[in-house]
Amino acid sequence: MKPALDRGPFFYRGNDTGVLLIHGWSGSPPEVHGLGDFLAGQGYTVSGIRLAGHGTTPQDFAQTSWQDWVASAEAGWQELSEQCSKVIVVGLSLGGLLAMHLSRRHTICGLVVMATATHLASEDWRLRFIGLFKYFIREQPVPEILHDAVDPTVAERIWHYDKISVPALHELIKFVAIVRQELPRISTPILILQGKGDRNVPLDSAEEIYQRVSSTKKELIWIPRSGHILPADAARQEVWQHILGFIQTTIDGNLFQRVSRHQAGNSLLA
Repeated sequence: MKPALDRGPFFYRGNDTGVLLIHGWSGSPPEVHGLGDFLAGQGYTVSGIRLAGHGTTPQDFAQTSWQDWVASAEAGWQELSEQCSKVIVVGLSLGGLLAMHLSRRHTICGLVVMATATHLASEDWRLRFIGLFKYFIREQPVPEILHDAVDPTVAERIWHYDKISVPALHELIKFVAIVRQELPRISTPILILQGKGDRNVPLDSAEEIYQRVSSTKKELIWIPRSGHILPADAARQEVWQHILGFIQTTIDGNLFQRVSRHQAGNSLLA
């Protein structure tokens, strides 16, 4: 945890294109603040929201539900859409789930989902019984394997809870299942970014999103030099550029002359 970092939401007023940035589960706005600064520098209106229960206290976090997180994202979209005629939603991890969920309910020009899981329970048998365990075990240490940053200085740019909230994890698992069912009904143009060094989510989730969404305009880009926190890790500037390119081509109406995919960081279209 990094108490010195500003964990509050942020907003930059720019042009008529709004970009809603949504941080990840257990994290906070600093995860996407660098990206927000970069996009604001390109002239966009940028809103980095803070999800309910995040960036405050572990007690707050444990008491929030997936519906609370959706409500936070809805409020962020509403505020931004009142100021901008075009909105792109960019989400990291849980933020990616929320971005896709929002697209089922609102008019959104494009989605960027980073390091977003489509399943979790199969990775650890204990997660299948988390609905029971949460009444007896409230917190768990973060496993060392989940500290997957390629750039060791990433800790200076992010803030997250230093323990896993078991009740909040149960809410995450429920929401993952909901959004997984929604994938075939998502048709918004979408960019999927996945770090090859990510040990927090199953890597095949990125491929599942790509294969199952109904978007005719979609792209999957693998980032070799990154762990889970893509917009703050070693390849962050590469990630930012991919997102900028997606926004520019989406808003210009020239997004992907054909459905394409970048493999393993390769810039060649499939």
